[in-house]
Amino acid sequence: MSSEVKPDAIVPAGAPAALQAGDVPDGARSKPERILDAALVLFATQGYHATAVPEIARRAGVATGTIYRHFETKDVLLNVLYQRWRGEFNAQVLAPLPDGLSVREMFGVHWRRLAAWIRDYPLQTVFLEQHYHKPLLDEASTRAERAYLDAFRALVRTGIASGEIRDLSPALAVALVRGTANDMAKLCGDGDLVLDDAIVAQAEASLWDAVKA
Repeated sequence: MSSEVKPDAIVPAGAPAALQAGDVPDGARSKPERILDAALVLFATQGYHATAVPEIARRAGVATGTIYRHFETKDVLLNVLYQRWRGEFNAQVLAPLPDGLSVREMFGVHWRRLAAWIRDYPLQTVFLEQHYHKPLLDEASTRAERAYLDAFRALVRTGIASGEIRDLSPALAVALVRGTANDMAKLCGDGDLVLDDAIVAQAEASLWDAVKA
């Protein structure tokens, strides 16, 4: 997969079948799926406010009125899209961990899952990062966002209690890990970084050094 994120190359490895435009002909995909695909590309590449509903319709190959039949407003469309991809992110990154892991091992699993996500879902990574703090997110979208934050903060608190992580703000630890992941995603998108196993391992070791006791 090219590290450059292009609007016309939006099929991430492991994406749900209905979103794999290269494998599923447009005519075989439902209109709501085509609308969501189009909105994802446009919101991520040019921003929510710069994207007009008719643009989404043109890219999806539907009439503008069709969008409003499936999504009451543009805000509703944003939140449906956000919940879909934040939910997929949470399912992959926050999947149950094996029993008996040390905090260091849990930290490593978490980081490698996060790195795999930003490698396999580059456009979705951009979209989620652009919109997670927007006041347009509804309660369900906000809950989906908080699930990740709460889970990682809990890991940090466990590490502090066990003496494996220094006594630092869990929110700061989230910022270190999340900020690193997002910056790496941007560098990959610009073609300045290849997110291979060696880079992921180097980043993991550096991040652990930043938080360990």
